[in-house]
Amino acid sequence: AGTFELAPDEALVVRVESPIEPHYLGFQLANLWGESLDQANYVSSATGSQNPVASDGARYYVVSAGDPGTAGWLDTTGLDKVTMSMRFIFREAPARDEMPSIKTFATRLDDVRSVLPEDFPSVAPAERRRQVDGRQRHIQRRWRQY
Repeated sequence: AGTFELAPDEALVVRVESPIEPHYLGFQLANLWGESLDQANYVSSATGSQNPVASDGARYYVVSAGDPGTAGWLDTTGLDKVTMSMRFIFREAPARDEMPSIKTFATRLDDVRSVLPEDFPSVAPAERRRQVDGRQRHIQRRWRQY
């Protein structure tokens, strides 16, 4: 968990490597009061299944206000100060040397690709729109009125 501040042209790249694949991995952005950012209209959280392992064995999350056109992007929804939290759930407790490691890289939004693997997937605007559409449908089902 942590708090950070980004200018509109900056990004925070979070590299997560786990020797043992977690049963569940969740990464979520929130405001300074710990309230989740809008999950329906923005890609402001991701599970491990929504952000698969890259070719180098790590997961990458790119946090920024602008879409870098990559997989793993989390939108700050226009906030410049954001908190983040990551949760790991394992079927069995990993040994000390099997714990996940997390590294962060601050970069300009235009330079995000310089800290990602060469073959890291791109995401076109139409695909990003489909991601948000799917999130909206999920939130409507999850929070429907009874």
